[in-house]
Amino acid sequence: MAIPIKPQTDIQTRWLRIVAIGLAALLVAAMVGGTVIGFKTINRLNAIQSEWLDFRNVTANKGMALSQVRKYFGFGGFIHNFQNYISRGEPGLAGVVNRDLDELAAALSTYEVVGTSPDERNAIADIRKAIAVYRANLNKAKSLIKGGGNKEEVSNLAAVDNRPSFAALASLEVNWLEDLDRQTKKLTAGVAEGERLIKMTVIFVPILALTVIALLWFMQRLVQVTVKTVEVDKELRKSEEKNRLFAADVAHELRMPLAVMRLHLEKLEDRQTADAMLLDVEKMARMLEQLLTAAKIEGWAEDLSDGVDIHSICVDIGADMAPLAIKEGRYIEVLGPEAPVLVKANRFALEQAVRNLVENAIKYAARETKIIIEVTDEPAIKVTDKGPGIPAEMRETIFNPFLRSDRRGEGSGLGLSIVRRAAEVHNASINIDDAPGGGSIFTISFPSS
Repeated sequence: MAIPIKPQTDIQTRWLRIVAIGLAALLVAAMVGGTVIGFKTINRLNAIQSEWLDFRNVTANKGMALSQVRKYFGFGGFIHNFQNYISRGEPGLAGVVNRDLDELAAALSTYEVVGTSPDERNAIADIRKAIAVYRANLNKAKSLIKGGGNKEEVSNLAAVDNRPSFAALASLEVNWLEDLDRQTKKLTAGVAEGERLIKMTVIFVPILALTVIALLWFMQRLVQVTVKTVEVDKELRKSEEKNRLFAADVAHELRMPLAVMRLHLEKLEDRQTADAMLLDVEKMARMLEQLLTAAKIEGWAEDLSDGVDIHSICVDIGADMAPLAIKEGRYIEVLGPEAPVLVKANRFALEQAVRNLVENAIKYAARETKIIIEVTDEPAIKVTDKGPGIPAEMRETIFNPFLRSDRRGEGSGLGLSIVRRAAEVHNASINIDDAPGGGSIFTISFPSS
């Protein structure tokens, strides 16, 4: 007695089709829901971006100006140089003190341009009073020294009460930290609003993935059953083609909810289990960013423009990364000539290279030290840190992809590789030297025009 295979396969086929249709409906619902959430999340991201620009244009710029003000109060600043002039009487030191006072006044003006509160204006006024006192004492000292005046009278000019000016500097720093805290809380509040959307996205993504897997499995089963009958042979081939197109469409649709989840998680603050998830996502996001950048490297050589100002690039990177440096207890100083330093370059490539070098310096420099980004007329870009330094035997291999030394033990292993490749597409060289007093100097040297 023959076994009725076709009726059995027809029943299985109908059942599998019903299940597949149900799964497809669930998939469509999940995709529509994910799309709606995605658009809402994008709107929230646009608002967060606006808040971030406010933070960058105000708080970050204040941080850069405050870093300059702090520099002139420290070792090698105007107080130190004034006392040296009083004790030594060298004419050259008087010019140094005058220059320091001028640059300090300019830094205060830069701070004021960004916008100040009454407390900040009072603090700036106190510092300007100190500048006026030191200018007056400097002029008196110059006259006494030139005229062979009494040494004790000259020495007495150094007895300036610096407490009000130091208190004013401390007040500016406290105000800046409070501004930073307010801006951070404002951004956090915006991200908190998106947290609910993120959680919903996190729910939709696995549902979407499981639905796709289940749907593909049932479709596979459907194909396996259908192939048993000759009547559906042509339909089978069509179904396989549809499956490939379907899989491609699903992959495309998955990008948005996945990208939305990553963007939001990057901005989440410490919230219970989200903390560990945020850390992992940040690492993956940075790795992905570096991998995508590495993938674009070869195109950089085909897109070079004349007249790219490397000094403006370094100033922008310094301003962008100053908040991170200050948060980590380091300070960024950008040095360079007043005139633009122009090279033929791909601006995006150089921004990535300098950013990677500064990130490296922030990560490994000692706390309370300065990271110097210097532009020279050679032309060249130098990034100096006060870290542990790099052994001579590793100064070539450290630029290899995915290779990390003990010093560069974390990260993707691609940052310095991207720096070297960016230098190569500009026919530039990258070198590492020991910094005076410890640390490293990374130098990108461009060919002379």
